[in-house]
Amino acid sequence: MIADIRPDTYFHFGLNISNLQKSVDFYRTFFGTEPLKSYSDYAKFEFDEPPFVLSLLPNPQIPGGPLYHVGMRMPNADALVAIQKRLELSGISTVREEGVECCYAQQSKFWVHDPDRNLWEVYVLQKDLERHGADAPPGFSIIEEEPAVAAIWEHRFGQPLPQRIKANDNSVDEVRFEGSWSMEIGDNDCQRLLEEAYRVLKPGGSVLVHGLAADRPFPNGLPKLEGPIERMKRIPLEEVCHAQLVKAGFRSVQFKKLANNPCFVADGVGLREMRLVGFKPGEGNCCGGTETTTQVTYLGPFKAMTDDDGREFTCGAAVTVPTSVAKSLQDGPHSESFLFDSAFLLQHHD
Repeated sequence: MIADIRPDTYFHFGLNISNLQKSVDFYRTFFGTEPLKSYSDYAKFEFDEPPFVLSLLPNPQIPGGPLYHVGMRMPNADALVAIQKRLELSGISTVREEGVECCYAQQSKFWVHDPDRNLWEVYVLQKDLERHGADAPPGFSIIEEEPAVAAIWEHRFGQPLPQRIKANDNSVDEVRFEGSWSMEIGDNDCQRLLEEAYRVLKPGGSVLVHGLAADRPFPNGLPKLEGPIERMKRIPLEEVCHAQLVKAGFRSVQFKKLANNPCFVADGVGLREMRLVGFKPGEGNCCGGTETTTQVTYLGPFKAMTDDDGREFTCGAAVTVPTSVAKSLQDGPHSESFLFDSAFLLQHHD
C-alpha cells in the first residue's frame, strides 16, 4: 500500500551517481536531514519548502556532462551560513564568494561539489543589476583538451575506517581524510592510516587532513560537545597532527588553513578548522609522467635556507626545482620570501 501521496506539484531532480552510500552521506549533511527513502539501489530526499525531490540512482556517468550546476537560493544570509558551516564541519570543502556580480544580479554564495563532482551553488540574492557580470565559479574554467584525471582516495567522517587502503603501492595522486580524525580513533590508528597513505601515494603525491583541531589539551578530557559538533568523538591537537605526518615520512608539511579564531570553544579550549597537507618525497607530479621544472629565487631575510628534502636556497640565486616543490613553497607560510617564474605564476595563480 502506498501512503502519503501528495497532490502538490514538486520539482523532481534525478542524479546518476557512482557510490550510493557516499552520495547519501553527502546529501544528508548538505540538506541536514535523513533521506525519505533509502535502499541498496535507490535513495530519495523530499522537501515541502521548497517543493523538491532529489533521487539518487547508482549508474556511474562522466561527471558534469551538459549540466553546468544546480542552484539553491536561500531566504537570508543566516540560512546560507548554516548550510556552509554544516558542510565544512563535516569535512566537506566549500568555496565562498561575497557580493559577486553574476547573471544580472549581485549575490553572496558558496560552491560545493558532491562526490560525483556535480557542482552546487547555494546563494542569497542581494539585488538585480543591468550588467551580466561573471558566470564562472572560482577555480573553474573552460578547457579545450581533456585533462589528465588524478587518482584520489578519500575517507569522510562517519564512514568505516579501513585497516588497509585498497590501492596498489605508488598508485594514488592524493589521499584525503575529511573529518576522519574526529571519529572514535586513537593516535596509533591515525599513524597507521597515514603510513597507508604514504604507501599508496605516488612520489610527489599529497595527503590532506581536514577537520577541527584543538589549540591545547582539554584540562579534564574531552567534554560533552553540543550543537553541530556533538557527533565528534575526539578533537586532535594541532601539533600532534603535524608531528604524525612528519613521522609517517611526509615532507613540506604545512597548515594550508588554520583559522585565526576558534569556530567553537569547549571547556576553555579553542577548536579551529585545520587543513594540514604533506607531500611524499619524490619528483613525480599529480597526474603521472615526467614533471616539469621551474625556477624560484629566495629573497631572504637569511643568507640561505634548506627545505625538508635538503634543497638549499641561497639568497638572490635562482634555483631550478620541480613544479610540485614550487607549488608547496607558493602555498606555504613563507611564500613572500620567494620570487617565482612568471610562467609558473600564470599557470598556478589562485
